[in-house]
This record gives sequence, structure tokens and C-alpha cells, in this order.
Amino acid sequence: IKIEPGEIHIQLTMTTPTCPLHEIIIQNMKSVLHQSFPNLDAVNVELVWEPLWTPDRMSVIAKKQLGWL
Repeated sequence: IKIEPGEIHIQLTMTTPTCPLHEIIIQNMKSVLHQSFPNLDAVNVELVWEPLWTPDRMSVIAKKQLGWL
């Protein structure tokens, strides 16, 4: 995440390149950010695939929520 005056730039990866929900996730993220920060001019989201996502990238809290710990 890179924050500049009036703009937020986000690099985001999905658990898989074939995730059918990527557009919905991105739109919801933009909507929440615009609601939380109404003075934003732009929210830019870039899908990236490096580094690859693995469960090791999850926080301890996220793993607990999924019952993995």
C-alpha cells in the first residue's frame, strides 16, 4: 500500500489467478476506502502475482478465524 495526498495505491494478490471474485473484491475495497476517506481522489488497485500467495502469508488472527490454529 502506498499513500499519497488524495490517492491510495494498492498491490493485491488473490489466492489463485483464476479467482472469480477478484472484480467484486476490488470494487468493494474501493467503495470502503472512499467511504472511510471521502477526500480521496483515487484508489488504484493493481493485481500482482509475485510473490505467490501461500497460507504462510496469513496472519495468526486470520488462521485462527479459519480454524487453522
